[in-house]
Amino acid sequence: MDTMSRMRDLLHDPSAGYGSCHEAFANGGVRATKQISTNRKSEKQLDAIFDVNPYADTVLDYGCSFGVFMKMAKDRGLCTYGVDVNQEAIDYMRDLGYQALLGSQIGAAKEFGIRFSAIVMNDVLYYMKEPIRAITSSFDLLKPGGVLVLRVSNKASWLALAIKISGVRQSVIKDGCLDHFHVADARQYCRTLEKIGFSEIRVIGGAFSADSSEMSFSSLAAYRAGTLVRKLSFGKWVLDPGVLITAARPF
Repeated sequence: MDTMSRMRDLLHDPSAGYGSCHEAFANGGVRATKQISTNRKSEKQLDAIFDVNPYADTVLDYGCSFGVFMKMAKDRGLCTYGVDVNQEAIDYMRDLGYQALLGSQIGAAKEFGIRFSAIVMNDVLYYMKEPIRAITSSFDLLKPGGVLVLRVSNKASWLALAIKISGVRQSVIKDGCLDHFHVADARQYCRTLEKIGFSEIRVIGGAFSADSSEMSFSSLAAYRAGTLVRKLSFGKWVLDPGVLITAARPF
């Protein structure tokens, strides 16, 4: 069975917790990386949306793939829209009745003809050569009071610090992120959001990019250490490898 068929079969399988198997293949015969996404990650993003905007009614999923988040958002009462670069994923979502458009840039969402209560970018920005452009464009696509939710890797994490202290070669790090163009500090994202004009910027730790059963021991240890530090500092210090960042467009 090919990759796309496995993704379709797993997507809405209740026994998998609305999970999907997402495999990205780099050019030139480089190894494939597999990511198992569970409903827990999507639920955390949805909770973040309603925490900032309790009256949210529409959401754009930029990088929607085969629609794991869109399905859960629909189940929570949101009218969902998606943009993705994968034609087969878009065709599949349209066959299921979802509103989805093919596009590599978030500006493709202008074709929907509306502004959104929320925009979600889940593990998207570090695949982009111009992430700031996507964040800036999202501001204009949001309604006043709308919320942007980013799931990003956090360069200022326990794991990054341990790697730096241990002197691990950069090539080892790159081997684990073959398809990432960059990794940024969560604070850098926050400063960028503030410069663009967003307000109510908040960093939320414990944002897993994959099911914990699929993580290495070092990654799990880094998340657990981050959780402990967040609790002891009453949320002031966020050192988790993965974080959610929420920001609102002012009224």
